[in-house]
Amino acid sequence: MNKIKTLGLAISASVAFPQSVIATENDINAYIIGGNEVQTSPNELSTVFVQAGNWGCTGSLIAERWVLTAAHCIKIGDKNNSLQTVPKQLIKVYAGVTDLQDIQLINEYKAVDVIVHPDYLPEGTVLVEGTSETQINTPYVNDIALIAVSRNIDNATIATLPTNEQALAIEKEITENGELLIAQGWGKTSNAAISGPNTLMSAELSYLPTAECFDKTKADSNFGWLSSGVDPLKMCTYEPDFLGVCSGDSGGPLYYQNVATGEQIQLGITSFGGETCAAGDPDIYTRLGGYDDWINTVIAEKTSTLPAPVPYEDESTGKDNTDNGAEGGSGGGGSIGSGLMMSLLAMGWLRRKRG
Repeated sequence: MNKIKTLGLAISASVAFPQSVIATENDINAYIIGGNEVQTSPNELSTVFVQAGNWGCTGSLIAERWVLTAAHCIKIGDKNNSLQTVPKQLIKVYAGVTDLQDIQLINEYKAVDVIVHPDYLPEGTVLVEGTSETQINTPYVNDIALIAVSRNIDNATIATLPTNEQALAIEKEITENGELLIAQGWGKTSNAAISGPNTLMSAELSYLPTAECFDKTKADSNFGWLSSGVDPLKMCTYEPDFLGVCSGDSGGPLYYQNVATGEQIQLGITSFGGETCAAGDPDIYTRLGGYDDWINTVIAEKTSTLPAPVPYEDESTGKDNTDNGAEGGSGGGGSIGSGLMMSLLAMGWLRRKRG
């Protein structure tokens, strides 16, 4: 009789999702290591901060009311059979900021719809047929989600996404020319730090061709983080040491910037990596070229079903024509409160070690 089992590429207990907003250094590893503060004007940025309950992630603006992030920022947990979905009432996006201390209510956007890829799974799975085993899913497969917000985001810039053909051409170009990619996110800047900086960080990282990434991350069983050397749904960066992404960067963009034209294209979404950040393991991203059709289909089908945009003046005073008011929420003007800042201590980016 055939059966399905999960892959033996377990997450270390020390880096499982913390259950409290007060996380310790042993609970999480959250930082862009070796990066620099982003100097771009906030209104020119596509990168946004995503608060999902007690979790802090990064995301990117890809349409007036749509933000792209990682599925694991919305469906919390590292086991396929025990995922907990953060209610949309507890999800907010903060756009047009580089420093979280500068957030005003005009930077806050409430979620009115959240679409997680229906085939997202954190654990890889294997089909067992007698003595034969075949990998069905890799870890964190389809780690992609879309958040629709309550009004148009007009204080940030919409990111450009590639078709699969465009992504393949860019990957070929950066492999041949040795061009660097740009990752952005909020999170700790050293292992010793208790929490991340308030300022958005950026790091230039080397693209690792898929075949090389597959070889670096597969276990002795030949099962690994990627499905094969031509996995169309994941991509990788690699630095030998002291440079890379980690938690809090989850869901954040991996950009390619054309040196000649200055055009910036988002190639990936930060997904997962080695147990210890920036320690010589590849960092893994959801490859957006593989989800071009899915993204376009969701936005095309769902946009017309969204509640009418709520003018900022109404939303900031609680006159909201959505059902997004969380019980016990303030509903009115004022500061963003302590919840967002506390969530910075619980940025749950996944660190995975090889089995």
